[in-house]
Amino acid sequence: MVRRVRVCRSPNASPPGKKKRASPKPKAEAEAKFQRDVQQARQLLHGLSVSPEAGPCTHDYDAQLNQFMPYGDEEPSEDEEEGGNDDDGVGSGWVNMKDFDEDGSIRRFVAKQREYHYAQQRDKLRMQWAEIENQLTAAYLECQATTTNWTTQFSYLDDVSKDCQCEVFHHHNMDLVDILGRKSQSVKFCRCLPEPIQLVFQGFLPASPSQPRTGFSIRLLQLHHHLWLTSVCSVSGFIEGLMNFLDTRSAKPLKARGGRGTRRNLTQPFSNASHLFSRVKVLSNQLLQEGLQMKPADVWALKDGAEDVQTNQLALSIHVLKLTRPPTTPEASPHGINATIPGSSRRHVATMFPWRWQTSIKVARKANPYQPGTNYNSAYFKTQWEAERAANRTTAKDIKVRQQIELGKLLCLEAKMYETWANDTDNEEHTFKRLDDFQTIAKDIEAQRKKVGLPESLSRLPPTAIDLFLKVWYAKTEVRTRFLALRAEQRPLDPENKVGGGSKLGQHEKERIMTAISKRSKTMKKALATYNKVAQQFQADFPDHRCSPVIEYLDLLQLESDDPFWNDGVFTHLNEPWAVDHKTQMGMRALARVQRGQEELRRVGWEVRRAMRWATEVHQQLWTILDALNHPDVDFHIFIEAFLTNAVLSSSSLRAKIVLVRGLLHTEFIRVFTLQVRWDRKLMEVLMKTPHQVGDDELMTIWKSQLYKMAQLQLNGFGSAISGDYEHLMPQIMDENLLDRFDGVGVNDGFNQEPGEEDALSDINEEDWQNIIDEGMMQNMLNVDGRNDVEG
Repeated sequence: MVRRVRVCRSPNASPPGKKKRASPKPKAEAEAKFQRDVQQARQLLHGLSVSPEAGPCTHDYDAQLNQFMPYGDEEPSEDEEEGGNDDDGVGSGWVNMKDFDEDGSIRRFVAKQREYHYAQQRDKLRMQWAEIENQLTAAYLECQATTTNWTTQFSYLDDVSKDCQCEVFHHHNMDLVDILGRKSQSVKFCRCLPEPIQLVFQGFLPASPSQPRTGFSIRLLQLHHHLWLTSVCSVSGFIEGLMNFLDTRSAKPLKARGGRGTRRNLTQPFSNASHLFSRVKVLSNQLLQEGLQMKPADVWALKDGAEDVQTNQLALSIHVLKLTRPPTTPEASPHGINATIPGSSRRHVATMFPWRWQTSIKVARKANPYQPGTNYNSAYFKTQWEAERAANRTTAKDIKVRQQIELGKLLCLEAKMYETWANDTDNEEHTFKRLDDFQTIAKDIEAQRKKVGLPESLSRLPPTAIDLFLKVWYAKTEVRTRFLALRAEQRPLDPENKVGGGSKLGQHEKERIMTAISKRSKTMKKALATYNKVAQQFQADFPDHRCSPVIEYLDLLQLESDDPFWNDGVFTHLNEPWAVDHKTQMGMRALARVQRGQEELRRVGWEVRRAMRWATEVHQQLWTILDALNHPDVDFHIFIEAFLTNAVLSSSSLRAKIVLVRGLLHTEFIRVFTLQVRWDRKLMEVLMKTPHQVGDDELMTIWKSQLYKMAQLQLNGFGSAISGDYEHLMPQIMDENLLDRFDGVGVNDGFNQEPGEEDALSDINEEDWQNIIDEGMMQNMLNVDGRNDVEG
């Protein structure tokens, strides 16, 4: 008889007819023990001792608590849920912590201890990286020189250090990621060097400081570094895109360890490797600085960004000189403003500010009423500019000016009170108070009039005109104060208003700034309304007298802080052209812009010449050392002694030190020479279009000779631009036995020092170490048998 089974029934379910056996309930002893543990934990949280025998805190209470409670929000597994629940629904394997931890104190304690544990792990990891970063940097520089920046062959997995004499190796399985592929394979290691260092000799950087299981090719990290310098490239986005690309080129997916079959996430390992590569670059620059004994200016030049960024900064300066095209408008007469301005400056101003150039030409063609028989010219504008600056310095210290403004303030306050009285005549409650205020203000005005006296510039005006004139002066001062306060509030937002600009302000900070700007705008509108009212009244009552002009709110916002509108000379120097003549004011500012442009052009020339001198000096210094390393009759160890004794190279052998120093110097030399080639054409253009300076001929001769020397080497098959390729920089005439020339120099050979037993064996597993011991014992037995045979 065939037994039928329901299709929908779970295959793990018990057969029908058999009742599931209930699991035993927790014993009373276990429940009592759990209650005691919870009580001890609560006492610990309140600062009480758990046990009289308990010693000082060792920060291991989280491990004790884990014996009877899960971490965080962990839930029991399905098997435990199925096997631990009885018919009554009471679990025997898990308990609900909410029943014993109503206030959450235990969970908070565990979370705090977990954070402390993670901090300890991070600090331990940081110390492990710090212990090997110098040795790893030395290995990187040596391999860069010996492999010509990893360009001589496709794979270096079988390479080992040339100083390694080991015959026994052990293997580890690793995930290796390169630019064009990834694979999981067995990698061999020896005893004489830590595994991360040996991985560098095989062309990879490790993702962990001890027993790494993931490696990223140095070529890949170099690519990411250059992309990061020149573009916005996040680590997570880069590695995710790379892995998506490599998945299409791989037969098997790269899965995480653990048996779940999920795709491996390499964001954190690649972040560790990229950070390690950055540390290698920093230590390499530090070695170069200390070895060459660089000055602070040279150090700052070395810290600059990518080479393209340096080239773009120079191109930005040269862009100013490219704007020196002739203006399309006819120039003014030889007796006008153009008579004393260089042609290049005139063309620059005409191109950058065409509307201002047109205005300057129109002004220069008109007769000067303050100097009959002549037109406006630069000498006249310069004289007026100096007179204005002198007057402003004097006015700022004149107490009479402040007293006049204070009198204008009192007069404005009096007018406002009269206006309030006229609009509120029915309110009798404040009558006596207003009368007292009127009397107080009248006394203050009278006292202030005695202090001020009669200004000489207003001697021709009646008393009513003088009071109104002072009101205009005070009202304009208030407008300027509000205007500057508004600009100060708007300044943090200026980067966002520029093309391609941006600020680091958050949303809350922007809202605060916009609220402050709104308040400032309201107060400035009130002050501007008061100013326009008194200014219009003065112009209507006294049209023949000069006064400050009326301005609208939108036009006021477009003004700069140094606009002629803010000139108070109309209140203090009515007879001076710089204070009252608009044409003179325009010419003065046009002359100031021209002079500023000339100064900027001079500074561009200075910066370019400083850059050329820096490049030629560094070029010559590096070439001298590199050339000395290639001549047997030169005592070259004095040039590189600072390199050989540096702490970064303390673990390297003398052979490795010489190799990596040559490669490091060659890399820096090629970097400087590449800048010279990129700058050459543009620098010559700047030198020709800026004023000549002392030493230009000598500087240009050195510059051109260095470029010509490298061009000749490249024509003969030398002058390699590959980083670390010293062998192909110049014809090699150095004798082969280079190490013999260091006898008696006193340079330590760091590789010959025996490593500590713990350091040498810390990265070998027990199984691998057992195999090594067995092989060593067998070899010793064979050696003993061989000697016995010989003796027999």
